Formats: sequence, C-alpha cells, structure tokens
Amino acid sequence: MKLRNRFWMVHFSFIRGSDWDCSSRCMKVVLAHELRKKGLIVERQKPMPIVYDGVRFNEAFRSDLVVNAKVIAELKSVETTSALYAKQLLTQLRLSGLKLGLLINFGEAHLKNGIKRIINGKLDDESPSEVSL
Repeated sequence: MKLRNRFWMVHFSFIRGSDWDCSSRCMKVVLAHELRKKGLIVERQKPMPIVYDGVRFNEAFRSDLVVNAKVIAELKSVETTSALYAKQLLTQLRLSGLKLGLLINFGEAHLKNGIKRIINGKLDDESPSEVSL
C-alpha cells in the first residue's frame, strides 16, 4: 500500500480543508488512524532503544510514527524544512537499524514538495512492498 495516498488524504481533507492550523501532534494522531484503517501497524511516539558503552538505553529517542516496524515517519508542519530534520531522521534510522525514513512536511503548500525519502545505506530486496512511497 502506498503511504503517500494517506498523506495526501490527511493534507487535503483535514488540513487544507480548514482555516485551522493543525499542529504536528494533531497530524500524527490523524495519520496514524488513517494508516491503521488500511491494515498497517502504526506506533506513535515509539521509544527507540540504543546501546552505548555496553549499556542499553530504552528511550534514547522517540520516533513520530513507525509503520510496520520498517519505516520511520517524521511529521512536521512548518513553512520550510531545514536540512537538520533530514539529518535527525537519518540518525534515527542508523541508531534503530531501520532502512527507510520519510520526512513529511504538512506545512508545504504542495504536499509533493513536502515529502522526502531518507535511506539508511541501501534498501535490499527484502524491503516490504506493502509499505511504499
């Protein structure tokens, strides 16, 4: 299933369809709901563990959305994204061992300009086809 379809649905029907400035927290709740309706497993604000100096830290950081335990989606609602956001997402991917991340900025006038795919290393053939951009 293509995640992009759900992003556009939320962007157009919920955010662009009103004068209300929806926070990124609001979007995380709504997008997680839309993805679950399509049968995907979605974890919001998932604590992600790391091991440092032989010590496991169970909540080193929290990912906005983790979809099917394969994709980290970081959601923003800003006029323009900074390169820092992509760098933070890549760091999350590296620390978690996941390969694919999506940086989604619902603040862009045209959502297609607000979706950035971040890859940790290279995607292998075992990457899930049911979750794609």
